[in-house]
This record gives sequence, structure tokens and C-alpha cells, in this order.
Amino acid sequence: MVFRTDHGDEATLWACTDWEPAEHRVRYVRVMPDSRFGFVEVACQAAAGGGTEASIAYTFTALNAAGRSHLSALTQEA
Repeated sequence: MVFRTDHGDEATLWACTDWEPAEHRVRYVRVMPDSRFGFVEVACQAAAGGGTEASIAYTFTALNAAGRSHLSALTQEA
């Protein structure tokens, strides 16, 4: 699966690299061509009360100065 999202004036290209429905896990590659490249991994598990707990991990690499500037502003809260 490949798709595109837009946020403001920035386009992001996504590709699903791993899809493991039995393990409730998916991994994407995402590329912001003008600044950075990254991976997003989502893992879900059953939570108390019948809900779902999701954990999401991001790994990014800057492609240029604009990417370094964007990544340096990221925090756990952001």
C-alpha cells in the first residue's frame, strides 16, 4: 500500500512495509521529500475494559538542514 498525505504545504509519501494482523502490528516508511525520511511502527494490544492500547514508535533521519531543524524541535510531548 502506498499513499500520500498533506499537512500545510508539506507532502508525505507513505508505504506499508510490514503488516502483521495476527500480531496486531504494522510498519510504515514515510518520506517528506524536502526534509526527512522515517519509519512509523504501530503495535496494538487488548486493554482493560475491552479497549485497545496502541504504542507508536518513530525513527527519523534528516535529509537536509530543513529536516535537521524540524527534528531538533521534536520532543516526547510533541
